[in-house]
Amino acid sequence: MTFTKGSNDEETKIQLILTYACPVEAILAGFYTTAVVNLLTWNMAYSVFPSVTFLQRKAFLIREFYEEDGEIIENPPQIQKYTDRGFHFAPKKNCIDLWNSSTPRGMPRHVGDVKCWTMTLNTDGVEPKDPVPDYVMRASHFSLHKPQEEFPITDIQCDAFTSPILKYTYTSSSTSWRASQPNFWLKFMQEELDSKIREEVKEIDTEDMSPEWWGRIESGAKNLSRTWSRYPAGKGWAFYDHLVPEWMERWDAVQTCSNPTRVEVSCGKKD
Repeated sequence: MTFTKGSNDEETKIQLILTYACPVEAILAGFYTTAVVNLLTWNMAYSVFPSVTFLQRKAFLIREFYEEDGEIIENPPQIQKYTDRGFHFAPKKNCIDLWNSSTPRGMPRHVGDVKCWTMTLNTDGVEPKDPVPDYVMRASHFSLHKPQEEFPITDIQCDAFTSPILKYTYTSSSTSWRASQPNFWLKFMQEELDSKIREEVKEIDTEDMSPEWWGRIESGAKNLSRTWSRYPAGKGWAFYDHLVPEWMERWDAVQTCSNPTRVEVSCGKKD
């Protein structure tokens, strides 16, 4: 949906794009240039690539465009829109520079981290109804693909992350839990989330739990949140989102250590 105001020479245009799922995932993993990987909430603004976007006025492709036969389009027409707005598109061979400058120590990132620009907006007179807490945005994680010869661009990789013990939807860097790269939601928090899920399951009527899930619980299966939709959610579950800021502090502390180790996190509970 597009809204316009003014004449053709001085036209202001606003595009309203609806997403089927998590909006943060759509922005981080859906756009094709660094110039638009910016996020706004009712009270905050975040830019994931602030230096190249606002200081250098550069833009990098973070998605490839393909012909119908599968061939890569080297100069897609979509980039002209941003060239007209004053951005210089860096050649693909320079994408390694973007990765080096935007990925601290090659680690996964999250919205509002040290590489982001974060701005508090003037909200005088604004009274939002049931606003999403700021920590939901800051606990949205993603990773940057390191350019390789066969895939020379730096693309953003993330997936929506949900759990029956979390009220809100977050994003997780798309690193397999078997991979060596650290991952906040799928690795660092796995044991804690699994433990809390098992606590909540004990309070659910057995008639509401499928035999499949009883088997998973009793067998000590891991990564229970990854298939949370099969739970009888909404019946007696407690949410633990209020602990996310503390979990993030401990995660950040671990990532700064030369020899990261798992840190025990709080077991506080909030209905």
